[in-house]
Amino acid sequence: MPEKTLKMEHNSQTARLLHDEHMEEVAVLERLEGALQKRKIASPPGQDDEFMSIILPDLIANTDAQINQHFVFEETHLFPKLHEFGEGGIGMVLAGEHKMIRETGSLVIELARAARDNGFTEESWRKFYLLANELIEWVVGHVQKEEMALLPMLEDLLDEDADRELAMAYMASR
Repeated sequence: MPEKTLKMEHNSQTARLLHDEHMEEVAVLERLEGALQKRKIASPPGQDDEFMSIILPDLIANTDAQINQHFVFEETHLFPKLHEFGEGGIGMVLAGEHKMIRETGSLVIELARAARDNGFTEESWRKFYLLANELIEWVVGHVQKEEMALLPMLEDLLDEDADRELAMAYMASR
């Protein structure tokens, strides 16, 4: 994630909330990426490994929240609002990425839950390893787009009332 993104300040409540969640997502994925880099694709972690007790639960919770709350909020509330302002194109692009992230993220969650409960086999670890790396690429690229294009657009387009309404809808979706 570019350093500029990490230091952004937002006047919009909605942009601040989304930014904070993006930073949480990136932090979880950075820990996952570091853990994956330490391991070989052919060497699954054991049940007593910190990967199993710390990283997997965080990944499951974060990815589930991302695809079942964050994306739903954006698609239900935010993208239609952008469309009203004549800026629906970015919503269409981001919604397309949501579809790909949902597909990959759902598979990663499924493999992670099975591993949390029963450990990894060599085959399930290989699948998880490849899909988790794919998920990292998708999400980091997606977050960068939202940080560099979507959030500044919200700053420009939303008046105080619309911002407050969206922020309340966002908080209710969590």
